[in-house]
Amino acid sequence: MKYILNDNIALQTSHICRNQYSPVLEWAITEKCNYNCLHCVYAADNTLSAKEWTLNEAEKLLDEAQKYGIHTLAITGGEPLLHKYFFEIAESIYRRNMTIQELHTNGQFISQSTLNCLKDIGCYPLIKISFDGIGCHDWLRNQKGAQKETLQTIQLCLENNFRVNAVTNVHRKNMKTILPTAQLLAEMGVDKMYLVHTVESSRWMKTAGSARLKVEEYYDYMLEFIRQYIKSNHIMEVDIYQIISLLPKLKKYQIPDSKYKTAEYSSNSLNYERIFLTADGNLFSDCPIFSVREEKKLLGNAKTEGLHTIFEHQKDSSYEISPDCHLFFEKGYYNRLEKLLYNWQKLN
Repeated sequence: MKYILNDNIALQTSHICRNQYSPVLEWAITEKCNYNCLHCVYAADNTLSAKEWTLNEAEKLLDEAQKYGIHTLAITGGEPLLHKYFFEIAESIYRRNMTIQELHTNGQFISQSTLNCLKDIGCYPLIKISFDGIGCHDWLRNQKGAQKETLQTIQLCLENNFRVNAVTNVHRKNMKTILPTAQLLAEMGVDKMYLVHTVESSRWMKTAGSARLKVEEYYDYMLEFIRQYIKSNHIMEVDIYQIISLLPKLKKYQIPDSKYKTAEYSSNSLNYERIFLTADGNLFSDCPIFSVREEKKLLGNAKTEGLHTIFEHQKDSSYEISPDCHLFFEKGYYNRLEKLLYNWQKLN
């Protein structure tokens, strides 16, 4: 499956696109998944009702996306590699001189053959693989042997010169394993570890039992993790959702304070780092999984309306930020964090 980018005049011609949203689209091509994760709404036991994009729908979407200046995609799911036409969709993206920046996966379907197919297309995405801690991954993913397979997949990707990030859900059962997990991933050569407070989905509230963490417990533990991690001399970057991005190699950090200090964010021109498209076609200005008020972030439906209608009829938007974000500042965690990193450079 070889594909060569078209070397034509279009690549050398400037285009004015009527897209005031974002050049990056995070696209869930399917809701289907092979895992029955305890926290996820796309668990395998929901497969019969799972939605996904047909190949024809995907081709139409990509034509519109190209027209409106979206040149970069992050492909996700469900498990995107479960989509029957995953490689055809990937080829379609590159045939339009667009690129897959990220591939979000649980890793179970990544083999040497999979990576070879991606290489043949000219596709070298950052591969974001879910890994929820040494000794805890099988439990959260509800899959015996998942930890062993995931670590093997990470190693295989690295050996094939694909950059890898690990995404870790933090909960009470894996709190004590986060530091050794970070150390293991750093030693393997993983670029970055993302830590997120396990989303309080309805499924998680039913299955978590004592594993659920209160927000302040999560913040307290994350500060303790940061204190220990910066002493470990590892250079792997760590991104803690809504708290901090750590760049140990440069001894620099960034806190998303400007976005979260106010209770309401509003914008007259909808400019975001990326927009989010679900398997049923709904287009959001923020990731719906982390949204407090999903309806306030819904821009329209790309399947029924098309990107043309959505982009040509933009509306002013204001939406709420999760109260948890404000708690980080109101309860003094922000000040504690700055004191902890007093000899590091803060990035604006």
